[in-house]
This record gives sequence, C-alpha cells and structure tokens, in this order.
Amino acid sequence: MAATSLTTHGQRCSAGQDVTSTPADIWRSGRDYSSIPRNYAHARGDASSNWSPRSRSCRVSPPIAAYLVEGKRSSLRLGVASSSSRAWVVGHLDRLGVTDFFDAIVTGDDVARVKPDPELYLLALARLGLEPHEAVVFEDAPNGVLAAKRAGIFTVAVPNALTCDLPLDHADLRLTSLADPPLTDLLTAVERHAETSA
Repeated sequence: MAATSLTTHGQRCSAGQDVTSTPADIWRSGRDYSSIPRNYAHARGDASSNWSPRSRSCRVSPPIAAYLVEGKRSSLRLGVASSSSRAWVVGHLDRLGVTDFFDAIVTGDDVARVKPDPELYLLALARLGLEPHEAVVFEDAPNGVLAAKRAGIFTVAVPNALTCDLPLDHADLRLTSLADPPLTDLLTAVERHAETSA
C-alpha cells in the first residue's frame, strides 16, 4: 500500500499555468516523472483560486506524483485507506486526476471501525492481495500510524503542516517530506529493516 491519503497544499495556482499533463497522463505515456511541472495543477475551473474541498482546482505535490508514477512503473499495487467517506475520498482523487493509480480504495463507508482500529488497513490488504509484511503505509496522523502498526504493516510517517507537532514516534520511519528519498531507495531501506527484524 503506497499511500493512505494524498495531501494537497492549498497553494495558489497561477492563471495560465500548463496543466495539460496530470500524473496519470505521464504514467500512461511512459514519460519520465521528472516532467511533472514543479507547480503541477490539475485545474478544472478557476486555476487562480486556493484549493479547498469545494474548489475545482487543486494540485498533487511533485514528490507524491513522483511516488505514484514510480509505484505504477514498478508494478506495485497501490491503495488508499481513509476513515473519510467514499464520496469525499473519491471526489478528491478524481479532482487530483489520480484515481486510476489505485488498485484499492477503502473508506470509512466500508468498515465498522475506522482508524486507529486496523480494520481499514486489513481490508485494504485483502483487496490488494497482500500480507502485512508485503506492504508499506504512508501516514500523516497518529491514528493512522496506530492503525497501520496494529495491522502489522511497516509505517512511514510523513506529517503535514497540521500534524507535524503530533506524536508520530510509533511509526517505523519518519520523514519530513517525500521529496528526499526516491521511492526505490525507500523500499530498499524497508527491505533491509525487514531482514534485520526477522
């Protein structure tokens, strides 16, 4: 499981910005993900407005877009496990233009108990056909980290501006951003961790 949620960064998109290539377009075309514009935006409306749940313009940060593209190119099975409703999650994934990246989308509508209960992650594993030791979770909040760890999954905490001061010490690894380690380097580190823990 490569992503539990996608964060958008409420930054302003400049009018007239080239938004013709979404991460999904780049993945399908086989182009190098470095061609994702630094200020990538998938705009279906006013490209100069701030992103909000009701906004029609939003962007995927380049590091997240790069992870999605590289994950698909590496034939990884990607999933989203969110305590939010299916309508909310799929609405945002659609607006971001990344729904097609995910092999499984599990939401609060699919389970009786949400995070920090592990039920969301266990169902996502089942839908992806994976065992806990075959997965990696990226989480930005304490309840998500607890849920992933309770499901037995290697967990990488990548806090956002709202969660950076919250306790995420129970994650296996904490990153300040996905901008630094390429996905392949991160997965190599996870494999080494698994070997030393076995």
